[in-house]
Amino acid sequence: MSDKTKVVFSDLDSTLLRDDHRFSEYTKEIINEFCNKGGIFIPISARSINNVMMLARVMGILKYDGFLVAHNGGQIYDIKNDLMIVDEFVSKEIIKDIFEKTYGKVGKYKIHFFADKVTYSYGKAKNTEYWANVTKKEFKIIKNLDEIKDSIYLVTFILNENASEIDVEEMHNTFKYDYTQFHKYTNRVYELTPVTTSKGAAVEVVMNELKKRGLDIETYAFGDGANDITMFEKADHPIAMQNAVDILKTKAKKETKTNNNDGVATYIKENIVKY
Repeated sequence: MSDKTKVVFSDLDSTLLRDDHRFSEYTKEIINEFCNKGGIFIPISARSINNVMMLARVMGILKYDGFLVAHNGGQIYDIKNDLMIVDEFVSKEIIKDIFEKTYGKVGKYKIHFFADKVTYSYGKAKNTEYWANVTKKEFKIIKNLDEIKDSIYLVTFILNENASEIDVEEMHNTFKYDYTQFHKYTNRVYELTPVTTSKGAAVEVVMNELKKRGLDIETYAFGDGANDITMFEKADHPIAMQNAVDILKTKAKKETKTNNNDGVATYIKENIVKY
């Protein structure tokens, strides 16, 4: 590789992981080859830090210098120094206000609260329960605010299928707080986080940390979803998966194969490791 240190930021689900939520052996092999040659590989995901760390262990990258990014930037862990350098969560006052405005009311959206080890919900939610199981988290149905015992890193609002732009605007106005923001996942799913939380902000934090260590870096970002847009805006080389949503592809400089066809590993092998 060239004199510049290559830094790869990669989303996990539907990007680095196959649809069965596993890494291929080829992907693990290429990532380790990349790191052995001096590259820095950084997983960046909506998953919890415990789960991202578990997957990093499966990949075999905890022995290298680098960072792990969880909760879409809400937590950043420095592997070398065994230190959480970012730990941003939604305040208890805001969680209380959301709960009081939504619990027990027939509204226009479903609410889920995401902590590190638990996902809290007001009732059964098939898709959210599925992802809690995939990411090794407890799915807990709550009836009282006091049952939320942990710091909440993000809150999802899932609008009804017939929701209009007026409904979206109403949601933004009803749950408008200082120091928080909404991120759009799909036309129906929105995520409320601290205003400092995004994948793009996480990329900036990591880049600054690496520059403090005297590294001259060149950055690559791989993703598939709308929540990867801010990351793409910060990276030198934003690369969309073939299976990515259309809006992300418009932000990419290049495209690679699908997640089920080792798109990230193939690009690294053919375009980064060989230099």
